[in-house]
Amino acid sequence: MIKQVIFITALTISASFSWAQNSSMVTAMEFVEILDNRDDEAVYYYKNNWKLLRVAAKEKGYIHSFQLIEITYSEELPAHLLLITNFKDKNQYDQVESYFKELLEEHGEMRLLNTLPPDGFRKNVMFKVSKKHL
Repeated sequence: MIKQVIFITALTISASFSWAQNSSMVTAMEFVEILDNRDDEAVYYYKNNWKLLRVAAKEKGYIHSFQLIEITYSEELPAHLLLITNFKDKNQYDQVESYFKELLEEHGEMRLLNTLPPDGFRKNVMFKVSKKHL
């Protein structure tokens, strides 16, 4: 019994420290609508451009983490994809443009499934930046 109490206490303290460390984190969220049932084009584009750039950014310490999530489309929020990029703090977020300018140059040309440009298969519905992680 005492081992369980110690384990739960240690787990709680550990969670508290990680929570406190994340309070300065900044999160950018982009909601994307896929147009005209062009799922293949959109998924290919985001996996071979957006995601690859974030993998490189994470490796270089330019971002904390990222997620590419398929979400349920609704009239209240007409989006199919949620793109999340987490930054360790506001300073890291403020440098995002210079970071990604460098990464885009390294990445080279945009990778597309076919000749349809991004505006032909996706629409950015909303972009939000977190105010504060609680």
